Amino acid sequence: MEAEALVGLDEWCLALAGVGLRQERRALRLGLTDLAWEQGVAGELTLRFSLPAGSYATAVVRELIGDDPANPAIEKRVEIEG
Repeated sequence: MEAEALVGLDEWCLALAGVGLRQERRALRLGLTDLAWEQGVAGELTLRFSLPAGSYATAVVRELIGDDPANPAIEKRVEIEG
């Protein structure tokens, strides 16, 4: 899949590697661990989970609630604890 996306971009790839770009990859799927949730009396949902190093909690939340800012049904308030 990656090779197909890069067809015809050999010069770009070489140039980027020449200036020090490290061609690292991220997993297409994240493995959540320690998943816990609770629903408050006002209907709010609190999620707690752990992710592998290099993963982003915001990506998980976006997959769960969507990212359409025009959707008035979604009030997004994300607090991430380190």
